[in-house]
Amino acid sequence: MLRAVPAMIFEAWSMSLALRSANLRSAISRTCACEILPTFKRCGSAEPHRLKVGKISQAQVREIAERKFADLNANDIDQASKIIAGTARSMGVDVV
Repeated sequence: MLRAVPAMIFEAWSMSLALRSANLRSAISRTCACEILPTFKRCGSAEPHRLKVGKISQAQVREIAERKFADLNANDIDQASKIIAGTARSMGVDVV
């Protein structure tokens, strides 16, 4: 799913849209199969270091990194995977 985020309108009434993919939080919560949270509240844990809401494998992290690579501030896929794994840990999702 692509979203048009920044729109720039120039003097000649032409415009520029930058298409980006969905945010990391929603990509992780769709992938991890959250056991504790109901389906309408798949956003993470209120206490991420105590209450774990799901698990995600390294292969799934790498697959998300390949989809989101253009939107991330990373030089290669390994760095992008570390960014996504850190986001998952801060949401209360175990990376196994």
